[in-house]
Amino acid sequence: MATIESGDQTLIADRKKKHTSLRFEAKMTLERPGGTAKTVKLDLRVNNVLSGDDQMYTRGDLTTDGAGALVDGIKDHVAGAPDRHMSDNDSKLVDGPDDLRVDRIEVYETSSVAYISRPLDYSFNEDWPEDATDSDKIRWLLENDRTMTNGETAAVVGCSESLVSDVKAREADEC
Repeated sequence: MATIESGDQTLIADRKKKHTSLRFEAKMTLERPGGTAKTVKLDLRVNNVLSGDDQMYTRGDLTTDGAGALVDGIKDHVAGAPDRHMSDNDSKLVDGPDDLRVDRIEVYETSSVAYISRPLDYSFNEDWPEDATDSDKIRWLLENDRTMTNGETAAVVGCSESLVSDVKAREADEC
């Protein structure tokens, strides 16, 4: 967790544990009567279209059988709710997965390693201890917003993460 000062703005950069996700981009075609075609593009997590034993978490899981399951899963996903992916007129043409042709699939791993956001401003709250010490502000946040990480709390208060940890430890000892 780091606080970034940029001009008159303060941002919080939060490095999370590396969490990989297998995603895909797919291009599919629906043949329309009269010789025209509708292109459908998807960008989703692989496991959104797979179920049970077919689920994949890394590119290494993408075997020949896994690739076949992915193609079938993508077609089933679109055919199951075609109105989410195309116009009403086109969605009426989809009777099942066999009506769709997968032209291209690109599978890649992504990792969520950092989020950057502005710290919350609690000055609108009439109970916010504006002129209190940093420790009192931390205690107030611990009572009123338990979802914050130490870094987020430090950014809101304008203090160090170690002070937040110390106040939390003292509060835990008192309980």
